Amino acid sequence: MRPSDITIHEKIHTSMAHLSPSEQRLAKVLLASYPSAGLKSVAELAARAQVSGATVVRFVRHLGFDGFPAFQHSLHEEVQQRAASPLQMYESHQGDTGERAPHAALPLLEKGLRQTFERTSAEEISQVVALLTDPSRRILCTGGRFSDILAQYLRNHLHQLRERVEYVAPGEGRADLLLDIGKRDVVVMFDCRRYQPDTVRFARGCRQRGATVVLITDPWLSPVAEVSKHILMCDVEGLSLYDSFVPTMALLEWLVAEIVRTLGDTARARIEKLEQTRHEQMIFRTQPVARPD
Repeated sequence: MRPSDITIHEKIHTSMAHLSPSEQRLAKVLLASYPSAGLKSVAELAARAQVSGATVVRFVRHLGFDGFPAFQHSLHEEVQQRAASPLQMYESHQGDTGERAPHAALPLLEKGLRQTFERTSAEEISQVVALLTDPSRRILCTGGRFSDILAQYLRNHLHQLRERVEYVAPGEGRADLLLDIGKRDVVVMFDCRRYQPDTVRFARGCRQRGATVVLITDPWLSPVAEVSKHILMCDVEGLSLYDSFVPTMALLEWLVAEIVRTLGDTARARIEKLEQTRHEQMIFRTQPVARPD
């Protein structure tokens, strides 16, 4: 299964409006504990969702699978993709002698951008923007070993546009911040495969304290999804053994553009104050320091 393929999570999510009440109950159980719930037996899954075994089989057929074994086989493949490491990706790239000229790379990048924007609704973006532009809320941005750079990128933009925005570095030190996490906090988390246990624990701790979690992840979904209010999924298929952040960066550009548009004059006024502050500091640094006589 390639990263650009539609995941079972997406299939379930997009089919919700066409399901019977019992199938919707089953779908919610699967989405709430994805993908682990789907790896249970038919009987266990049916009992958890309080539906019949026949409903489970009917549901997976509705998703396009020949039966429950085919459904679980596909889900197992997703789990393997979720855990793929650079070493495993390296092995899969061996023997790849395809052309890597710019004009050959462009279609792959375009595909990732298209897939990402097609699976992201304007309504979801609007809801996230509403959170990130609410002046009564504190915004915290954090990520993992590689995705941390995305958290810094978003924080740097938000800091220019509004107050009370913080960057939270990955690592054990995040645990201390849970002391001050509250219901008016919004935690924007970047987490892509391989998902880091400390990032997942921090997200769960934030949610337990009432914070709203916004997750930006890959198509296989970080476990952080279980405690997230909003989830934005980005394709990660890259040109090498490493996942690509090109679609994620493009999504952030869209998000920032909507934030600027929503804040309007408020953002302009803050940028003006920021420029003035920088100007003053530059003058201060370039002026000779007066020495006492």
